[in-house]
Order: sequence, then structure tokens, then C-alpha cells
Amino acid sequence: MDYSQLQEAFNKYTNGELKEQPLNFGEVFSIWRYLVFVNGALVEYQTYLNHVGDKDLKAYLNEITSGPIRYLIQEFEGILKTNGVALPAAPPEKPLCAMESIPEGARVSDKEIISAIFRNISFALMILSQIIPLCTHEDLKQVFSELFKLMKNYEELVLKMRKDKGWLLQPPLHYNNPGLEIGPQ
Repeated sequence: MDYSQLQEAFNKYTNGELKEQPLNFGEVFSIWRYLVFVNGALVEYQTYLNHVGDKDLKAYLNEITSGPIRYLIQEFEGILKTNGVALPAAPPEKPLCAMESIPEGARVSDKEIISAIFRNISFALMILSQIIPLCTHEDLKQVFSELFKLMKNYEELVLKMRKDKGWLLQPPLHYNNPGLEIGPQ
């Protein structure tokens, strides 16, 4: 997935004059909180790489852990350091192992992995929708807006993968029943 728009937004922030203005408390806490989330997601996805069997899901996890997540960590850490904010503790990265070395009953299934990824994307979208209105720096607001767009693209990709692979648990379908009377008559 292309995340060049996000990179461009970060470049505008880090090279712009707004970086000279202090961040407000909401912006600092939002960056710090999102960094905690992204650090956790990186380790979680590294763990899933040891369990995943499906080649498309493995490719997605490899792409996300080697590209956008590492880029976000680097950029957000840079912003916090520049502003004299202590970085949150990050969990240690997970080594890769052969899936066969994990006992059968201890393995996480591909369906469970994709559901956890979808849940993380939903959580990220919720956090970002709370952060964007807090930003008073236009360039920083643009960074989080581009990140929101990227997460929406990942949401669509993961939803399509869930449907195509049969991993989507569909809620019951609603059919309009003409014999059923609803509401006041």
C-alpha cells in the first residue's frame, strides 16, 4: 500500500515553520498515545507472523511491519524528542520462528489474526477521529488526516481479504418482511 501522502504530510510538518511553535498538551498526548498503540501493534503483528499460514495475510503483515508501522514510529518519536517529551516504553520486538515449532493448540488461526488486525484498524480510526479535532497545527492535523485515510485504505483491503477468504463472520441478514407490522398503525 502506498503511504507517500503520509510521508509528504510528515515532511511538511518537519520542514515547516509550524514545527517552531510549541505543541499543545492535546497534540503531545495524542502523539504519545498513538505511539504506544503503534509500538504495541508492531510487536503483535510480529507475533502473528510466526503463526500465519495464508500467503496473502503473511504478505500483508510483512508489508505493514516493514513499512508504515516503522515509519510512523520513527516520525512520531522524532516529533516527541524535538519537543522534549519522554518516549513511551516500547515492548521488545519479537523474533521470527517456524510456524511448525508452535504446538497446534497454541497457534493463532488466520481467521483470528485477520479479526485482530481489523479490530486494531477500527481502534486506530477511532483514536484518529478523536485526535484530528485536537490539532491546532495545520501541518500536524494534515499528518493525522493522511494517516486516517491510509487506515481507511487498509480497512478496505482487510475487509476484502476477509470476504474473499471466507473469514468474515456475517451478522444475520435483514429481510423486509411484508407480513410484519412495525411501528404505530
